[in-house]
Amino acid sequence: MIKCSQEKKEQAVIDLCSRSGSVAEVARCHGVSRVTLYQWKNQLLNKEPCVAMPEKTIIPKLTIAEGTDLAIEELRSEKVILEKQIAALEKVVYRLQLERDVLERATEVLKKMRASI
Repeated sequence: MIKCSQEKKEQAVIDLCSRSGSVAEVARCHGVSRVTLYQWKNQLLNKEPCVAMPEKTIIPKLTIAEGTDLAIEELRSEKVILEKQIAALEKVVYRLQLERDVLERATEVLKKMRASI
């Protein structure tokens, strides 16, 4: 059995819970099996299920009638850019929440270990 650092385990669990690919891809990236990945998740997150990011609501694009002011088109372009920035920031927030949860759980474990010494 290969020993892994706590930091590696935490990063693997964060990648598992915030993944955009398959579990197998995350496991392969960290050089462990899928089973090991889920065991680490259960240990670090106290067997709480990963909360998937909510699906983004897709708003259909409106067609612009001929002769519409160019300013409307510019506003729509800016809106698309801002929506992409929002999506990127939501992913960052979600990842940071996962990291916080893992660190809080690790802190609890360390406190229990210190108390038993």
